[in-house]
Amino acid sequence: MERITSSNEADLNLLFAENPAAATLYKWSPFVVVVDDNNRIGIYDPRFYRNGDSFLGEYWDK
Repeated sequence: MERITSSNEADLNLLFAENPAAATLYKWSPFVVVVDDNNRIGIYDPRFYRNGDSFLGEYWDK
């Protein structure tokens, strides 16, 4: 079993401003995982997480 970690301290305001679809996903999904690393910030729905990736996610490259 793979453990998924969410970046709970990330500020999503810039993501939502740059990618409005991310705000829609955040409202629509019952829960999301937040990705915040050196390259990008984003969210994805972990219910669709398979083989190291989720096909339902929205990101913004930093």
